[in-house]
Amino acid sequence: MKEYSLPSLRGAKRSEVTSPIACEHAQAGNPESDHLHLHSHIMPKQNTQFDFGDTKEPQGSFVLYEKIIKDRGSIYSVSIGRVEGGEDIKQFLKTLKQNKKYAKATHNSWAARISKDGAIFETKNDDGETGAGMVILRIMQKQDVSNCVVCVTRWFGGIKLMGDRFKHVQDATTYAINRM
Repeated sequence: MKEYSLPSLRGAKRSEVTSPIACEHAQAGNPESDHLHLHSHIMPKQNTQFDFGDTKEPQGSFVLYEKIIKDRGSIYSVSIGRVEGGEDIKQFLKTLKQNKKYAKATHNSWAARISKDGAIFETKNDDGETGAGMVILRIMQKQDVSNCVVCVTRWFGGIKLMGDRFKHVQDATTYAINRM
């Protein structure tokens, strides 16, 4: 049985130590010691997600749904595709931006979730629409989608949408996922 020994955290809470990854040190005079001592700094929170084989995955490499949302001059489209690595994501975005109107769009915010060796890897990009990538990623997580990239494209219509922009990103993402 391993024993975890926490050094003084100088005001930090013990609950902040969320990942007991540390150096093992044999106690002096006891080389068979089974004690584990943590470094004196706070470990970053680990958020590993696992793929149990029941996630939803898109079939095609690129599907585009155009002009699905219009609000106060802004127009939204969404694209979705199957990806299995970073190069696939790059190719997906290259395919999207081959169309000049998408290359010149105000924002092409996207997120991807990839399953590899039983773990889920996630990445996102806001493309200037602060927080949009995380909105897309959260919907993908809730819908348990993997090996997938979703890109929400917005053409700014001249009027700021404030919080409604996040609702539109959420709706566009859900629209694409529900049709895969």
